[in-house]
Amino acid sequence: MKSMMLALALLAGFSAHASTVDTHTVPLTGASTEENFVMNTIQTRTEYRNETVANTCFRTVPAGYRTECRQEPQVVCYSDPRAGQICTTRFENRCYTVPQYRQEAYTCYQTVSVPYEVFANNVTANVNVKVTNASDAQAVNNNCGINFTLVGGNFKNTANCADFIVLAKSSASESRVGDTVIQDRALDVTLLDAKKLSAPTKGGIVDMKLEGQTVVFRTGDLTKNPNFTLKLFVQRRKLFKGDETLVNRNLVPSEYSFEKISDDYGIVKINLSKLIGGINDKRKHVIKVDLNVDLDTTSAINSTLPALTASESITVNN
Repeated sequence: MKSMMLALALLAGFSAHASTVDTHTVPLTGASTEENFVMNTIQTRTEYRNETVANTCFRTVPAGYRTECRQEPQVVCYSDPRAGQICTTRFENRCYTVPQYRQEAYTCYQTVSVPYEVFANNVTANVNVKVTNASDAQAVNNNCGINFTLVGGNFKNTANCADFIVLAKSSASESRVGDTVIQDRALDVTLLDAKKLSAPTKGGIVDMKLEGQTVVFRTGDLTKNPNFTLKLFVQRRKLFKGDETLVNRNLVPSEYSFEKISDDYGIVKINLSKLIGGINDKRKHVIKVDLNVDLDTTSAINSTLPALTASESITVNN
Protein backbone atom coordinates (compact mmCIF):
# COMPACT_ATOMS: atom_id res chain seq x y z
CA MET A 1 0.00 0.00 0.00
CA LYS A 2 2.65 2.45 1.02
CA SER A 3 5.99 2.90 -0.72
CA MET A 4 9.00 5.16 -0.36
CA MET A 5 9.82 6.38 -3.84
CA LEU A 6 13.18 7.85 -2.87
CA ALA A 7 15.61 6.29 -0.39
CA LEU A 8 16.45 8.17 2.79
CA ALA A 9 19.73 9.99 2.33
CA LEU A 10 21.07 11.57 5.47
CA LEU A 11 24.69 10.68 4.80
CA ALA A 12 27.21 12.38 2.56
CA GLY A 13 25.35 11.59 -0.63
CA PHE A 14 22.11 13.17 0.59
CA SER A 15 22.83 16.65 -0.85
CA ALA A 16 22.37 15.31 -4.38
CA HIS A 17 18.70 14.39 -3.78
CA ALA A 18 15.47 16.36 -3.48
CA SER A 19 12.77 15.82 -0.89
CA THR A 20 11.56 12.24 -0.61
CA VAL A 21 8.07 11.03 -1.51
CA ASP A 22 5.63 8.70 0.25
CA THR A 23 2.30 7.51 -1.15
CA HIS A 24 -0.78 5.72 0.13
CA THR A 25 -4.07 4.66 -1.47
CA VAL A 26 -7.44 4.30 0.22
CA PRO A 27 -9.66 2.06 -1.95
CA LEU A 28 -13.26 3.14 -2.62
CA THR A 29 -15.68 0.24 -2.92
CA GLY A 30 -18.90 1.95 -1.90
CA ALA A 31 -18.70 0.81 1.71
CA SER A 32 -18.55 3.32 4.56
CA THR A 33 -15.11 2.94 6.11
CA GLU A 34 -12.55 4.63 8.33
CA GLU A 35 -8.79 4.27 7.97
CA ASN A 36 -5.76 5.68 9.76
CA PHE A 37 -2.27 5.62 8.28
CA VAL A 38 1.10 7.33 8.62
CA MET A 39 3.29 8.80 5.88
CA ASN A 40 6.97 9.68 6.34
CA THR A 41 9.24 11.80 4.18
CA ILE A 42 12.29 14.04 4.35
CA GLN A 43 12.03 17.73 3.51
CA THR A 44 15.04 19.37 1.90
CA ARG A 45 15.82 22.98 1.08
CA THR A 46 17.84 24.43 -1.76
CA GLU A 47 21.11 26.21 -1.06
CA TYR A 48 23.70 27.58 -3.46
CA ARG A 49 27.48 27.56 -3.67
CA ASN A 50 29.83 29.35 -6.04
CA GLU A 51 32.01 27.18 -8.26
CA THR A 52 34.69 28.12 -10.80
CA VAL A 53 34.25 26.24 -14.04
CA ALA A 54 36.26 26.18 -17.25
CA ASN A 55 34.64 27.54 -20.38
CA THR A 56 35.63 28.40 -23.96
CA CYS A 57 35.89 32.10 -24.76
CA PHE A 58 36.96 33.90 -27.95
CA ARG A 59 39.14 36.95 -28.59
CA THR A 60 40.11 38.91 -31.69
CA VAL A 61 43.81 38.65 -32.72
CA PRO A 62 45.83 39.99 -35.73
CA ALA A 63 46.04 37.67 -38.72
CA GLY A 64 48.42 39.51 -41.09
CA TYR A 65 47.67 42.04 -43.84
CA ARG A 66 46.08 42.15 -47.27
CA THR A 67 46.27 44.65 -50.11
CA GLU A 68 43.09 46.35 -51.26
CA CYS A 69 42.94 48.47 -54.43
CA ARG A 70 40.13 50.71 -55.61
CA GLN A 71 39.42 53.47 -58.11
CA GLU A 72 39.32 56.85 -56.40
CA PRO A 73 38.29 60.20 -57.93
CA GLN A 74 40.98 62.88 -58.40
CA VAL A 75 40.18 66.50 -59.33
CA VAL A 76 42.66 68.07 -61.78
CA CYS A 77 42.55 71.81 -62.67
CA TYR A 78 44.38 73.88 -65.33
CA SER A 79 44.22 77.41 -66.71
CA ASP A 80 42.91 78.26 -70.13
CA PRO A 81 43.73 81.74 -71.51
CA ARG A 82 40.24 82.15 -72.87
CA ALA A 83 38.08 80.11 -70.47
CA GLY A 84 39.96 80.65 -67.29
CA GLN A 85 40.49 77.79 -64.82
CA ILE A 86 39.02 74.44 -65.87
CA CYS A 87 38.68 71.46 -63.48
CA THR A 88 37.93 67.83 -64.39
CA THR A 89 37.63 64.60 -62.42
CA ARG A 90 39.49 61.48 -63.28
CA PHE A 91 39.85 58.17 -61.47
CA GLU A 92 43.13 56.74 -60.32
CA ASN A 93 43.87 53.25 -59.00
CA ARG A 94 45.14 53.37 -55.42
CA CYS A 95 46.23 50.44 -53.23
CA TYR A 96 46.35 50.16 -49.44
CA THR A 97 47.65 47.66 -46.90
CA VAL A 98 44.77 46.55 -44.62
CA PRO A 99 45.25 44.53 -41.39
CA GLN A 100 43.29 41.26 -40.97
CA TYR A 101 41.89 39.68 -37.78
CA ARG A 102 40.56 36.30 -36.67
CA GLN A 103 38.71 34.82 -33.67
CA GLU A 104 40.93 32.79 -31.36
CA ALA A 105 39.51 30.35 -28.82
CA TYR A 106 41.02 30.15 -25.34
CA THR A 107 40.16 28.65 -21.97
CA CYS A 108 38.52 31.05 -19.56
CA TYR A 109 37.11 30.56 -16.10
CA GLN A 110 33.73 31.68 -14.81
CA THR A 111 32.11 31.68 -11.38
CA VAL A 112 28.63 30.12 -11.40
CA SER A 113 26.02 29.58 -8.68
CA VAL A 114 25.24 25.86 -8.28
CA PRO A 115 22.09 24.73 -6.41
CA TYR A 116 22.17 21.73 -4.08
CA GLU A 117 19.79 20.17 -1.57
CA VAL A 118 20.43 19.97 2.16
CA PHE A 119 18.44 18.35 4.92
CA ALA A 120 15.71 20.60 6.41
CA ASN A 121 13.57 18.29 8.53
CA ASN A 122 11.73 14.99 8.71
CA VAL A 123 7.97 14.98 8.04
CA THR A 124 5.41 12.63 9.59
CA ALA A 125 1.79 12.85 8.46
CA ASN A 126 -0.85 11.14 10.62
CA VAL A 127 -3.90 10.81 8.38
CA ASN A 128 -7.47 9.87 9.32
CA VAL A 129 -9.95 9.21 6.48
CA LYS A 130 -13.68 8.64 7.04
CA VAL A 131 -15.66 7.54 3.99
CA THR A 132 -19.46 7.82 3.90
CA ASN A 133 -21.53 6.58 0.98
CA ALA A 134 -24.48 8.93 0.47
CA SER A 135 -26.02 6.61 -2.14
CA ASP A 136 -26.39 2.92 -2.86
CA ALA A 137 -23.79 2.97 -5.62
CA GLN A 138 -20.95 0.46 -5.59
CA ALA A 139 -17.65 0.52 -7.45
CA VAL A 140 -17.75 -1.64 -10.56
CA ASN A 141 -13.99 -2.25 -10.64
CA ASN A 142 -11.01 -2.38 -8.30
CA ASN A 143 -9.40 0.80 -9.60
CA CYS A 144 -11.40 3.27 -7.50
CA GLY A 145 -9.42 4.97 -4.78
CA ILE A 146 -8.06 8.12 -3.22
CA ASN A 147 -4.34 8.55 -3.85
CA PHE A 148 -2.44 10.39 -1.11
CA THR A 149 0.99 11.83 -1.84
CA LEU A 150 3.43 13.47 0.56
CA VAL A 151 6.35 15.20 -1.19
CA GLY A 152 8.56 16.54 1.55
CA GLY A 153 5.99 18.56 3.49
CA ASN A 154 3.57 19.00 0.57
CA PHE A 155 0.44 16.87 1.05
CA LYS A 156 -1.97 16.12 -1.81
CA ASN A 157 -4.98 13.86 -2.31
CA THR A 158 -6.74 12.98 -5.55
CA ALA A 159 -9.62 10.59 -6.23
CA ASN A 160 -9.43 8.45 -9.34
CA CYS A 161 -12.83 6.89 -9.80
CA ALA A 162 -15.55 7.08 -12.46
CA ASP A 163 -18.18 5.51 -10.19
CA PHE A 164 -18.32 8.24 -7.54
CA ILE A 165 -18.15 11.99 -7.26
CA VAL A 166 -15.89 12.29 -4.21
CA LEU A 167 -16.49 15.27 -1.93
CA ALA A 168 -14.01 15.90 0.88
CA LYS A 169 -13.89 18.19 3.88
CA SER A 170 -10.38 18.41 5.30
CA SER A 171 -8.71 19.79 8.39
CA ALA A 172 -5.04 19.91 9.37
CA SER A 173 -2.73 21.01 12.15
CA GLU A 174 1.04 21.04 12.40
CA SER A 175 3.58 20.78 15.20
CA ARG A 176 7.29 20.13 15.54
CA VAL A 177 9.27 17.77 17.74
CA GLY A 178 13.03 18.14 17.32
CA ASP A 179 13.86 17.87 13.63
CA THR A 180 10.47 16.30 12.74
CA VAL A 181 7.43 18.25 11.53
CA ILE A 182 4.23 16.40 12.46
CA GLN A 183 1.11 16.90 10.35
CA ASP A 184 -2.23 15.74 11.77
CA ARG A 185 -4.74 15.52 8.95
CA ALA A 186 -8.39 14.45 8.77
CA LEU A 187 -10.62 13.97 5.72
CA ASP A 188 -14.39 13.44 5.83
CA VAL A 189 -15.22 11.91 2.46
CA THR A 190 -18.71 11.64 0.95
CA LEU A 191 -19.37 9.40 -2.04
CA LEU A 192 -22.08 10.37 -4.53
CA ASP A 193 -23.36 8.18 -7.36
CA ALA A 194 -21.66 9.71 -10.41
CA LYS A 195 -23.77 7.81 -12.93
CA LYS A 196 -27.06 8.84 -11.35
CA LEU A 197 -26.08 12.47 -10.79
CA SER A 198 -24.82 12.98 -14.34
CA ALA A 199 -27.70 11.08 -15.97
CA PRO A 200 -29.51 14.24 -17.25
CA THR A 201 -26.44 15.52 -19.10
CA LYS A 202 -25.14 12.18 -20.38
CA GLY A 203 -24.42 12.51 -24.08
CA GLY A 204 -25.11 16.25 -24.01
CA ILE A 205 -27.95 17.88 -25.99
CA VAL A 206 -28.19 16.55 -29.55
CA ASP A 207 -30.53 16.51 -32.55
CA MET A 208 -32.01 19.88 -31.59
CA LYS A 209 -34.58 21.25 -34.06
CA LEU A 210 -37.81 23.21 -34.36
CA GLU A 211 -40.84 21.19 -35.44
CA GLY A 212 -43.63 23.66 -36.11
CA GLN A 213 -43.73 25.61 -32.83
CA THR A 214 -42.07 22.88 -30.75
CA VAL A 215 -38.39 22.75 -29.81
CA VAL A 216 -37.26 19.11 -29.81
CA PHE A 217 -33.95 17.64 -28.67
CA ARG A 218 -32.41 14.54 -27.09
CA THR A 219 -30.86 14.52 -23.60
CA GLY A 220 -29.83 12.04 -20.95
CA ASP A 221 -32.44 10.49 -18.66
CA LEU A 222 -34.08 13.35 -16.74
CA THR A 223 -35.98 10.94 -14.47
CA LYS A 224 -32.91 9.50 -12.73
CA ASN A 225 -31.87 12.79 -11.13
CA PRO A 226 -34.54 15.49 -10.75
CA ASN A 227 -32.02 18.02 -9.39
CA PHE A 228 -31.29 19.95 -12.57
CA THR A 229 -32.26 23.19 -14.31
CA LEU A 230 -33.43 23.50 -17.91
CA LYS A 231 -33.02 27.04 -19.24
CA LEU A 232 -34.53 28.31 -22.49
CA PHE A 233 -33.35 31.38 -24.39
CA VAL A 234 -35.25 32.62 -27.47
CA GLN A 235 -34.28 35.85 -29.22
CA ARG A 236 -35.73 37.49 -32.33
CA ARG A 237 -32.93 38.91 -34.46
CA LYS A 238 -33.79 42.16 -36.22
CA LEU A 239 -31.87 43.73 -39.07
CA PHE A 240 -32.42 47.42 -38.38
CA LYS A 241 -33.67 47.42 -34.80
CA GLY A 242 -32.40 45.99 -31.53
CA ASP A 243 -32.80 42.24 -31.02
CA GLU A 244 -35.80 41.18 -28.93
CA THR A 245 -35.44 38.55 -26.20
CA LEU A 246 -38.68 36.57 -25.94
CA VAL A 247 -37.68 34.29 -23.06
CA ASN A 248 -34.53 33.78 -20.99
CA ARG A 249 -35.19 31.75 -17.82
CA ASN A 250 -35.30 28.33 -16.22
CA LEU A 251 -38.37 26.31 -17.11
CA VAL A 252 -40.58 24.48 -14.62
CA PRO A 253 -41.40 20.81 -15.34
CA SER A 254 -44.91 21.68 -16.54
CA GLU A 255 -43.44 23.80 -19.35
CA TYR A 256 -41.76 20.91 -21.15
CA SER A 257 -42.23 17.17 -21.63
CA PHE A 258 -39.76 14.27 -21.44
CA GLU A 259 -40.17 10.86 -23.08
CA LYS A 260 -37.69 8.03 -22.43
CA ILE A 261 -36.41 6.33 -25.57
CA SER A 262 -33.87 4.05 -23.83
CA ASP A 263 -32.41 3.37 -20.40
CA ASP A 264 -30.06 6.35 -20.73
CA TYR A 265 -31.74 8.82 -23.09
CA GLY A 266 -34.97 10.62 -23.82
CA ILE A 267 -36.65 13.32 -25.90
CA VAL A 268 -37.51 16.77 -24.55
CA LYS A 269 -40.22 18.89 -26.17
CA ILE A 270 -40.95 22.56 -25.47
CA ASN A 271 -44.12 24.04 -26.95
CA LEU A 272 -43.36 27.66 -27.79
CA SER A 273 -47.00 28.42 -28.56
CA LYS A 274 -47.99 27.64 -24.99
CA LEU A 275 -44.90 29.19 -23.49
CA ILE A 276 -44.56 32.53 -25.32
CA GLY A 277 -47.37 32.50 -27.87
CA GLY A 278 -45.14 31.07 -30.58
CA ILE A 279 -42.63 32.69 -32.91
CA ASN A 280 -42.74 33.84 -36.51
CA ASP A 281 -40.74 31.07 -38.12
CA LYS A 282 -40.28 33.19 -41.23
CA ARG A 283 -38.08 35.55 -39.20
CA LYS A 284 -34.63 34.91 -37.83
CA HIS A 285 -34.59 33.55 -34.25
CA VAL A 286 -31.86 32.10 -32.05
CA ILE A 287 -32.95 29.31 -29.70
CA LYS A 288 -30.59 28.08 -26.99
CA VAL A 289 -31.03 25.45 -24.28
CA ASP A 290 -28.81 25.03 -21.17
CA LEU A 291 -29.05 21.94 -18.96
CA ASN A 292 -27.23 22.03 -15.61
CA VAL A 293 -27.10 19.48 -12.80
CA ASP A 294 -27.56 21.17 -9.41
CA LEU A 295 -24.42 20.07 -7.54
CA ASP A 296 -21.72 22.10 -5.82
CA THR A 297 -18.44 20.45 -6.82
CA THR A 298 -16.05 22.94 -5.21
CA SER A 299 -15.03 20.32 -2.62
CA ALA A 300 -14.74 17.48 -5.16
CA ILE A 301 -11.28 15.86 -5.28
CA ASN A 302 -11.83 13.80 -8.45
CA SER A 303 -9.08 14.04 -11.02
CA THR A 304 -11.85 14.05 -13.65
CA LEU A 305 -15.53 14.83 -13.13
CA PRO A 306 -18.38 13.67 -15.39
CA ALA A 307 -20.05 16.33 -17.53
CA LEU A 308 -22.68 18.07 -15.41
CA THR A 309 -23.62 20.75 -17.93
CA ALA A 310 -24.83 20.67 -21.53
CA SER A 311 -25.72 23.40 -23.99
CA GLU A 312 -26.96 23.63 -27.58
CA SER A 313 -28.42 26.29 -29.86
CA ILE A 314 -30.01 26.58 -33.29
CA THR A 315 -30.83 29.47 -35.58
CA VAL A 316 -34.27 29.50 -37.24
CA ASN A 317 -34.55 30.99 -40.73
CA ASN A 318 -30.89 31.95 -40.77
